[in-house]
Amino acid sequence: IWRVPTDAEMVADRDKDDEVNSPTYGSPPLAREGGQWTPLGPERAAGAERAERRRLKDKVALWGHSAAVTCAEWVAASGLVVSASADKTAMLFDVAAGATKPLRTLLGHDAPLTSVSAAHTGAIILTASKDCTARLWDIRASTTHGAQHVFQGHSNTVGVAVLAPDGGCAITGSDDATVKVWDLRAPRTPLLTLKCGRHGVRDLALDAR
Repeated sequence: IWRVPTDAEMVADRDKDDEVNSPTYGSPPLAREGGQWTPLGPERAAGAERAERRRLKDKVALWGHSAAVTCAEWVAASGLVVSASADKTAMLFDVAAGATKPLRTLLGHDAPLTSVSAAHTGAIILTASKDCTARLWDIRASTTHGAQHVFQGHSNTVGVAVLAPDGGCAITGSDDATVKVWDLRAPRTPLLTLKCGRHGVRDLALDAR
């Protein structure tokens, strides 16, 4: 986790052998004002983007995975971070409480994880994996073993999985060159399958509409 000054871009100090897989940012940008973190307005946020680069040191390191962390995501405004790893697990960290070890570990995938997405409500997590599945997790559940639902239908690595802003759908993209849309109220079969030529799908962007 890095605390980025509002007047600087991030240039992270790291060991030369480390690899940055997938940076993610809190939204909206925050500023420290009167002892509290408050959202930046458009003018100040734009000014921060134009400011000179500054070399930063990490604020806190989160530990627990036994293999490479492939991606991480902030969980709404809860102060939680969820990370996904090649060790086949996802982990939840209570950053707001200053924790550096996982609060919970989500177990169930049979191969390395490739993607993680968090619902705007902060309660639902979606993970994707090289085991050809995506899995939906309710972090309010009492058990960490077994997902709330397993999305099956892709024939190759699921490289990306995202939740729609309204929380009603999940969208998955795969190395089988398809994108599938799933209704979370009836998730057994996809609502829609899009064929994407001959190449795998590794990223998705959703229109806010």
